[in-house]
Amino acid sequence: MSKYWDVDKTKTVRKIILRGKVDTQAVITGKQAAERFNSWNKIGYTPYEVAKAANGELDITDSVFEALIKDANAYAQLETKEDAV
Repeated sequence: MSKYWDVDKTKTVRKIILRGKVDTQAVITGKQAAERFNSWNKIGYTPYEVAKAANGELDITDSVFEALIKDANAYAQLETKEDAV
């Protein structure tokens, strides 16, 4: 079972990239992701791949998700899934 089973990873990554805004209409670009995160060697994905994850086009592993949260120091921005019980 995933460590982040109740977290909506897509929504959380979008929120981190958009610096706290929850905009589901905007399309996230690789440039936006590149500007938001710094430790790409620790993250293990390219800015383009992170943008795809933020747009819901790519699933990311818990380790990549955790690296993104650590890089952005964004533990407080976790978004939970609506249907999590």
